[in-house]
Amino acid sequence: MITRGHVLESFSKATHIIFDKTGTLTEGRLAIQETLPLNGTSPADALNWGAALESLSEHPIGRAFTPWYTAAAEAIQVSVSQGIEGIIDGKHYRIGKPDYVMQLSGQPVPAMPDQLRQWILLGDEFQALSWFALDDQIRRETRQAIQELKVLGLSVEILTGDTSPAVQRIAEKLDIDQINSGMSPEQKLEHIRKLQAEGKQTIMVGDGINDIPVLVGAQTSVSMGAATDLAKTNADAVLTNNNLQTLAEGIRLARKTRTIIKENLGFSLLYNIIALPAAALGLVPPYIAAIGMTASSLIVTGNAMRLARRARKPQTTQTAPLPESVKAKAGT
Repeated sequence: MITRGHVLESFSKATHIIFDKTGTLTEGRLAIQETLPLNGTSPADALNWGAALESLSEHPIGRAFTPWYTAAAEAIQVSVSQGIEGIIDGKHYRIGKPDYVMQLSGQPVPAMPDQLRQWILLGDEFQALSWFALDDQIRRETRQAIQELKVLGLSVEILTGDTSPAVQRIAEKLDIDQINSGMSPEQKLEHIRKLQAEGKQTIMVGDGINDIPVLVGAQTSVSMGAATDLAKTNADAVLTNNNLQTLAEGIRLARKTRTIIKENLGFSLLYNIIALPAAALGLVPPYIAAIGMTASSLIVTGNAMRLARRARKPQTTQTAPLPESVKAKAGT
């Protein structure tokens, strides 16, 4: 769904396409794979405190804590690309990146359990309380979409605030060489502006609140259909079917549109250069000139209709999975 008029032209000129990771290249349905309590914390308390802090978050990490929601924390504050803090039963807690969490207590960051998964930390004013391992899946069509975009000659990059080893693992699976991880919203915007200052034509694809500055700053921005409302509002186009292959098809169609516009303008100019002087000098009868003008209009229209035939090409769509509660009621 195109929301701003420059998108088709910008798509046809694009040289770089930059993707956020979570919720864009991946499905964004993060799940808590493992809980590792620290300093005598019980797993149940850790999950409940984490859920209370994440209760108002629209980020996929927040949705991963949904099964443990009991009550929201008070005085919740979000530090974009860092984490969340709030008050629970009179105590101050933080959840998010380890460095951000441990600034609250002033204690050193505990050793990360492994380098293979994405880990976030929970802590309070005195100590670290628990590690949470998060898991996300790459979208089924993502690898094929990246290959198609490369065939079209676009340079593909990852631009994400995530600092976990999952970024490198996903980049390797998708054959993406240019990775920018651990980026704040301001750094993402600065990176895009640098590319544009070098004359690159950019498309930014994202889905979260932390992507809003770069979506606004990019020459062309696309949000996922499952993105936050703010991201969709600030993007130039919305990928309503959440299928990244549609991006490649859209770029091909935009380039074809530009080519046909040039063909039609060239044909019209050629006809008028030849026909109008001939009619003015009386070299052809007026009715012949009138028939020629009608024929030229039909040719231009017919050439443009090639786009309509191309647009009817079927595309793969994804169907959202049924919630577990619905599956249980249906007996599946």
